[in-house]
Amino acid sequence: MCHSSPVYTPGWRALVGLLETMTVAKYTLIETDDTVLAVAFAEESQVVGGYFDGDIRRWRIEDGQEQGQTLTAGDPILSIAVSQDWQWIVPGDRGKKATVWNAVTHEKVLDTKHQRRWNR
Repeated sequence: MCHSSPVYTPGWRALVGLLETMTVAKYTLIETDDTVLAVAFAEESQVVGGYFDGDIRRWRIEDGQEQGQTLTAGDPILSIAVSQDWQWIVPGDRGKKATVWNAVTHEKVLDTKHQRRWNR
């Protein structure tokens, strides 16, 4: 006969109690005319979107207002990263290119093009 010690697993009551203590934040709907393919947070108050048409746009989360000017990369944006200090934006596009943008001046700093194979 095998005996095992009981293992505590929180039940539904514990989960419901936890949910009742949480504050539910309001949400903001950001509507755009084009398909969003990539998103990244910029600071805690903004989100950056990479779009099918190659645009990169920044939105304020609190009220959904677009911030700054639209950056235009050309090819559809498949991935996007933003530096923690919000100084740099790096989208990766369908053309196998990553571009480093200065988020403050909106200028391209570096353009890279994917090589067919890594050199070994």
